[in-house]
Amino acid sequence: MSSLSVYRKAGPNPGAEDEVYAARLARAREIVQANASRSVVFWSGGRDSTALLRLCLDENPDIPVCFVDSGVEFPETLRFVESLATAWRLSHFTTLVPRYAFWSLPESPVPGHPRCVHWLRVEPSLRFMSQHAIPTELLGDRMGEHPTRRRAPADTDVGPGSQLPAVYPLWGWSRENVVRFHDERSIPVNTLYALGWSETPGCLPCPYRNRLRVMERTHPAFFSQLLTSSTADDAADLEGWIRSRLD
Repeated sequence: MSSLSVYRKAGPNPGAEDEVYAARLARAREIVQANASRSVVFWSGGRDSTALLRLCLDENPDIPVCFVDSGVEFPETLRFVESLATAWRLSHFTTLVPRYAFWSLPESPVPGHPRCVHWLRVEPSLRFMSQHAIPTELLGDRMGEHPTRRRAPADTDVGPGSQLPAVYPLWGWSRENVVRFHDERSIPVNTLYALGWSETPGCLPCPYRNRLRVMERTHPAFFSQLLTSSTADDAADLEGWIRSRLD
């Protein structure tokens, strides 16, 4: 199978789906093997990054693992990360704390990037890598997660336009591939998925990609708190109110 065909969709033939999945898994393992001795895994507590974490630990049980606690994480995510870090006996696990709180972020120094992306994800990552002389990070991002990613080359392993020296072993995987890997390896998942979240939720007050509307249903008490502390009347108004403080 050619390198590009690893990333193409499988047809309705179950045998073809198995072949594509096996090729994607083999390619991910190759990428992890090539980078595991000089990288850090950034783990969000979502399904994709947890699958990547398992692949990395298979290759290097002592690989550094970081979780960035933005200060506005879902309580389910915090419990899941703590529980799995203990269960998997992560020997080099670090929780990073950003320099600024979610509600007091300065302007992003990178044009076009929301303040939260830079100060709550990128900056803590770069700071940790600089302090520990780690040249590369491994991320669980997938091409199919976001419309802008789908415009990227399908056969890339480094992802488009990243501010970080990052490698993406799962870039060509589908959601079904990730779920299958979890099932095959009996990997636990964040309980947020059982509440109806179909993707990594991110921060509680995240205003992007209709997350506030989902959060209104899954965490109504926190949603009410946000409404009370803002000038918004509903989820759409609240989205604009938060984005005005982040964009």
